[in-house]
Amino acid sequence: MNRITRFSTCAASALLAALCVGCMTDRTKDEAITSRVNSGIAEHPELIGTNAIRIQTINGTVYLYGHVDTPTERQLAESIASNTPEVRSVVDSVRLSNPGG
Repeated sequence: MNRITRFSTCAASALLAALCVGCMTDRTKDEAITSRVNSGIAEHPELIGTNAIRIQTINGTVYLYGHVDTPTERQLAESIASNTPEVRSVVDSVRLSNPGG
């Protein structure tokens, strides 16, 4: 009985460790994606400064938040994110700073 208990404990510990490594790997991938999208946006002066675009990545889906001045800037931000390697999808919640004005 003692041998079975030890084996079960080891197996459970190994499974838990593998699951934790998987979580860290996903988080690391998401952080890398966010960094690449941020770098792409930084290459476009019209998207920085008074325009504030925040980026969050969860399981390969990039979420864009913030404000831009024109619809073209919004499309550019979305395009940068969607063309970034390993991005599965983009949720664009960027708003126009002065819509219709």
